[in-house]
Amino acid sequence: ELFRQFVAFYARDFNWQTEGISVRLGQRAPPPAELPLTYLKSKDGREEVGPSIEDPFEVKVDLGSCVTSNSMSRLREEFQRADELCSRGASLKELLELWAPPLVSPPVNDSNH
Repeated sequence: ELFRQFVAFYARDFNWQTEGISVRLGQRAPPPAELPLTYLKSKDGREEVGPSIEDPFEVKVDLGSCVTSNSMSRLREEFQRADELCSRGASLKELLELWAPPLVSPPVNDSNH
């Protein structure tokens, strides 16, 4: 039940743009002022604020600074997938099965026809 609530919180409720993760504080709040904001730029040029994850031992260190636009998208996908599985009562075995998103095929070059 605790894991299901954890997944649901990060899949549905947590605002990755305006909230920070602080185990030390243990409450919902904006990112601590000591943490520099990280900006993620996608391949199509869109920019968004990356996750702010306070290191509980070195509060001025943002553990989210290594996140890329691609890894942030994957993290969101995984929380959504886990939330859907938990919502329908999937087993732990099913939740932990190795899974990868479907590969997107490159566009076919039809210039020879």
